[in-house]
Amino acid sequence: MLQPMVTMPHYNGMMSPYGAYPHSTYNMGQYQQQNGYLSDNTEPPTPVRQSSGNNSSSNYSQYMPIRSPLLETGWETAKLLSPFNAPDGPHRGIGTPLEDASWLDRPWYVGVFGGWVSGSKLVSGQIDQGSGSNGGIVLGKNLNHYWGLEGRLFGSSIEIKDISDTLIPAPNRSIRLTVLDMSAHYYPYGEARWRPYFKLGIGYTQQSFTDNYGVGHNINACTVPMGFGVKYWWSDHVHVFGEVVDNMVFGNGPTKTQSDWALNFGVHFTFGTNPNAHPTVYWPQTAL
Repeated sequence: MLQPMVTMPHYNGMMSPYGAYPHSTYNMGQYQQQNGYLSDNTEPPTPVRQSSGNNSSSNYSQYMPIRSPLLETGWETAKLLSPFNAPDGPHRGIGTPLEDASWLDRPWYVGVFGGWVSGSKLVSGQIDQGSGSNGGIVLGKNLNHYWGLEGRLFGSSIEIKDISDTLIPAPNRSIRLTVLDMSAHYYPYGEARWRPYFKLGIGYTQQSFTDNYGVGHNINACTVPMGFGVKYWWSDHVHVFGEVVDNMVFGNGPTKTQSDWALNFGVHFTFGTNPNAHPTVYWPQTAL
């Protein structure tokens, strides 16, 4: 008598409840006999692997999803910070959201900042940059809950060294930079008291220094500021911030392209109005 056949899942010869692995073939009669339907045969069923044309072990990676907590966390973080995944609301619910106030209430701000800066090689084979200080003023505006613009005018003074790591004699032992730039700011948290941001922009830099042969240079170059930071809502009128910025100065003439890394801290003073931020409501209304 011919016995019907049934296909059941297995993994290395074992039954699998998931049904996601290659299949083996069982004899229905053996299955019935094992479960008491045919009492004259009590032998357990024997799985028979279907022929795949390959005697090596099966590649189960095509059936079993590869999960990595690290990759999943990184992906969720990237979606959180992405400017292409901003929510419709004013904030994401993190960073202590502002409920009764807004960064847009007084969208404009002016401020001052200062910090520490470290430069890279300036002139190939001659001069390397050390560390120094910088400081300047800012003018910016919050365009919406997640974007803003900021302009800076600042100066830097950075120690320079000759190729043998000996300080160039005073008074020509530093390079002076004057920078004017404009950056776009992206705020992934939106309307939050703690407001992280990323910045990217373009600007103009003038460099003044004396090389190892006593020749003075005044060089104009393009600069690209890029970095990240965080702002804190101190009050309606005052915000404080800290940031890490790479002021990339493109080489011109004898100078190489440089990365001048800066750690800055500063304060903003807000001004301006936004009539759309909190509409005026007149109460009680007068019936016509």
